[in-house]
Amino acid sequence: MSKNSAPTAYKNSKYTSSTNRNSNHTKEKDQATSKFKPSKAKQPPFQLKPSLASNLAEAPATVHAMAIDKLYLDLALSAPELEAVISRAASLKAEGTLNRGSNQGTFFQQAYYLKLKSGAIARVHLIPTGTATTFNFQMVLNPNQMESSDCTELIHLMKSLFPTTALKVMCDMLVRRIDTCVELAHPTDMLLIELDGALVGSKIFVKTDRGAKLQTVYVGSVTSKHHGIAYDLDASDDFKRQVGEKPSRVKLADDAELSVSSAKGRTRLESRRVFDSAPVTLAELAVIKDPFGDFRIMDLKPQAFKGDLGFCNYIECVRIRGINGARKYLLANCGDKAISTQVSAWESKLTSMAAVWWKPEQYAASLLETLSQSPAWKFIRPMARSKIND
Repeated sequence: MSKNSAPTAYKNSKYTSSTNRNSNHTKEKDQATSKFKPSKAKQPPFQLKPSLASNLAEAPATVHAMAIDKLYLDLALSAPELEAVISRAASLKAEGTLNRGSNQGTFFQQAYYLKLKSGAIARVHLIPTGTATTFNFQMVLNPNQMESSDCTELIHLMKSLFPTTALKVMCDMLVRRIDTCVELAHPTDMLLIELDGALVGSKIFVKTDRGAKLQTVYVGSVTSKHHGIAYDLDASDDFKRQVGEKPSRVKLADDAELSVSSAKGRTRLESRRVFDSAPVTLAELAVIKDPFGDFRIMDLKPQAFKGDLGFCNYIECVRIRGINGARKYLLANCGDKAISTQVSAWESKLTSMAAVWWKPEQYAASLLETLSQSPAWKFIRPMARSKIND
């Protein structure tokens, strides 16, 4: 096998080529309409319920229903409008309605936040710091933490910031970033997650705890519109409780719907899409489907590592460099025919560990359909209108 050929783990896989996937997205976009009517079905097709197993030790890992984790909404205001909003935001802070937040990492000069009754946080960012200043107002929501009743508070906030044009402003907002998440009843340390099957992968950041167990893994390129993150949800929620923030969900042991798996720990898998060049409308979100279709998950069984130090070290190399990157690194530094044969054997062994419970095609709803099922939809819904009658 040559150094430039595709690794064994990617052979005969739909992830070796993105041509068909891109073609399908183009066709779907041509068929998109400007109006969207959310499904009224009580059980949308992408909400999966785990199947109960009589023997929990043999039960398959459970995947929680897909949800919208974060939503960044941008708005372009005229200079007089922005000046008025800055003044009103300062007044709301003085009244105690808004709190001043940190602007670190926001790319805006001013940041405020509103703590909703559910405990979720809504943020407002004003005055961008970069050269792109067209979109000078931003709102950040976490629909997965919200309750439907929070929309009333958000609408009231918009009416306070835009007393005469609140509805029009809400219709004009565009989506800058949207994060879709699923929760896996499996510890992060025992999963290996790859994005898009790229022959040259990019791991942005890997964080471990004091016990050398993985807590956070970023996958994909930082410059890509689509990248992902997997992290230890229990550790994240414990930290949020310590600092007084609302945790993502109840602990696994307290959630009967998730407790069918005997595995300890949870992993949150997020698919992030950032529209850097220009924010998009809801109609454009409707053609973006299958947000997890490019993710491959390997379920690393502990027994596979027993007595095999070489395979154990190979897995750690893959975590950092990706499957193809690990092959290139090992052949470049230890390369000979015997090493190439050994790497191929490891790749085949890793391929056999593909998670049988991971079926991304069952999460093929469009981003808009998923958003329409979220508790934030009442607030988001005006964005689906193409025209407003003043």
